Amino acid sequence: MAPATADNKETSARKQKAWRAPRTWRVPQQRLQGPHVPGRRVNYSANWPDRPDEESSTHAEERPKGTDGQDGQAEAAENVEETEGSVDKTKLVALARQRLRYLQDAYTIGKAVEAMLKKEGKFDEALQLTRMASKDHKVVVSWNRLIDYQMRQQRLTGAMKLFNEMKKRAQLPNAQTYTTIFRGCAASQHANQAVFQATRLYHAMLASERIKPNTMHMNAVLTVCSRAKDIDSLFSIVNTADQHTRRPDNLTYTIVLNGLRYATVQPGQQPDIKSADGDDEVHVDKESVTTTIGRARAVWEEVIKNWRQGLVVLDEELVCAMGRVLRMGSREDNNDILSLVQQTMGIQRPDRLAVPAVDAPKGQGEVEQNRQPGSKTTSDMEVRTVAAMATEPEIATAATSVQLPVRISQFDPPPGIAALSVQRDSRRTVYVRPGANTLSLILMSISSTRKTSLAASYWNILTGHPYNVVPDSENWYQLLRTLRRGHASSKMVELIAQMPSEYMNHTTFQLAMATCAADNLNEHAFSNAGKVLDLMSKTLLEPDAMAMRLYLQTALTSNRRYRDTLRQEADNPLAREKAKLAFGRQLVRALTRLWDPLRLASNAVGFSANWPTPVASAQDDESGSNEKAIYNKKRELAAVARMMVSAADMVVTEVMADEATIKDLRISRNLLNRQIGRFYERREDAEPNLHAGRKRQEGARRTRKERVE
Repeated sequence: MAPATADNKETSARKQKAWRAPRTWRVPQQRLQGPHVPGRRVNYSANWPDRPDEESSTHAEERPKGTDGQDGQAEAAENVEETEGSVDKTKLVALARQRLRYLQDAYTIGKAVEAMLKKEGKFDEALQLTRMASKDHKVVVSWNRLIDYQMRQQRLTGAMKLFNEMKKRAQLPNAQTYTTIFRGCAASQHANQAVFQATRLYHAMLASERIKPNTMHMNAVLTVCSRAKDIDSLFSIVNTADQHTRRPDNLTYTIVLNGLRYATVQPGQQPDIKSADGDDEVHVDKESVTTTIGRARAVWEEVIKNWRQGLVVLDEELVCAMGRVLRMGSREDNNDILSLVQQTMGIQRPDRLAVPAVDAPKGQGEVEQNRQPGSKTTSDMEVRTVAAMATEPEIATAATSVQLPVRISQFDPPPGIAALSVQRDSRRTVYVRPGANTLSLILMSISSTRKTSLAASYWNILTGHPYNVVPDSENWYQLLRTLRRGHASSKMVELIAQMPSEYMNHTTFQLAMATCAADNLNEHAFSNAGKVLDLMSKTLLEPDAMAMRLYLQTALTSNRRYRDTLRQEADNPLAREKAKLAFGRQLVRALTRLWDPLRLASNAVGFSANWPTPVASAQDDESGSNEKAIYNKKRELAAVARMMVSAADMVVTEVMADEATIKDLRISRNLLNRQIGRFYERREDAEPNLHAGRKRQEGARRTRKERVE
């Protein structure tokens, strides 16, 4: 071993005296000043003094604030997070590098990214894989998958950042990239930001020479503007359409019409609100509705023009979109829906089966006066095409000979088209095939215009050959509501017998009974109500209390023929007695038929059991809601029982039946009366607000009386 020299001793002494800064004072690499040059070794201790005395004087201000207390703990936590983040990033890089060893082309890389995105928490790994693969491959599909994932997660800003990063990495977006972004913007919850991003990107595509927007891109941007109710941006995008790559199609016009409709509805107003009669009505500003319908009619003129030229294929969705816009308008606009259906689907209006005198050219209207005897009439003509009519003046003249209301709607057929009969030449015109949506639109139009007698006709036309439309549950209930508005109890009974049993519920029979109760001028209203009651007893395990009340109301109000007899036979006591007994038999029959349904409904809710939990003490949970529903059912049954007691008292008091029947009615009446008494005995405990409401009414009545005095 070499002996220690003086130089060695001096060196070791210097090392022992050297001072090193504490660990907590060391500045991380990210905080060093000056640019970091790759490949250059940095001396991280150069920023710190070599002796303690210099540290206290020269570098006192450069000491980090986190040397002690909470600041030091926070700084240490940040350092730990940065270390963990760097470790995670290093792990992601290693995993991506390992995957790329087995992924040799863009297709397999795209499949790997798609598989990772289907797993939760694999987005960062898929992003790192795509970034590393972008150095050697064109992985535009993988970037599209990442952008679509961000859009589905409602991260619009993150998706646009990926789009910009994609271009920076020399991955040129394709048509699918823009479609993905536009569709994501349409589904975004941030409507204003989505419109801004979509329109900006669309106009950038228009100015680009590499890729131009097509019809699919235009429709996607229109969807974004439509959902955001931005009509100005909507029509600015529509103006970019051309006759080449951006030719408007049926989806384009459907989006525009739906956008006009939803932009008209103000905040807090829904487009299909149920009215008191159960019909769909639209509550919007009349001026905006007029403007919207005017725009929609202008759009429809272009649609029909392109359709007749074979440039656009109509479908049911487009026709119904136009019809829904007309639904917001006046009665005339709703009436035009039937003409719209005739124009696009070839279904002749039942209220205009005769040939209308429509827009006859100048001079043709005078031919009827000079028509020679023996000339052909409309019924003698053969079915010809429109082109044949244009070349044969005789046919065109006869088509305008019938004097009916003049055409006033843009949806009415061209001159002489009705003379072609309902048979149409399918080689020249392809009509739209109606479906359940069309049936619903027609029924709503009929209900709004009060032409309810056409409901059964349209129903039979669409559900029969050749259309064979299968009605859904909404179609059936719309039909019932339409017949309810028209008081058509006989048609109601006829059609409800064809209704599938899975669509029947309590609302079905309530509407049917309400129709019979409203049709009290019809002599067969009570018999129709009896048929509905029989169907309800066979279908429902628990008869509906409201339907039973309406059935009894029908029996009480369907007395027109008896009142006419009493008025016409005022001097004939025998005839008056027969009419009174006939009305009594009707009431007795109604009471007798209601006894079993009332018993079944009472047993279903345990009416005669102990009193349930008061509604006021029920909590807002499932059990409380169940108790409230049971209590409401008992209230309805009590109302039915009270009405039955009233009808029985009428028969007994007016002696409208024989003695044996009156004796049985008294017994039944007493049983019902005791049941009603048990219900109302503790009603104030279940409804504490009832007593307070009575006090308020008495106080208001007393105040009004004092003011009068």
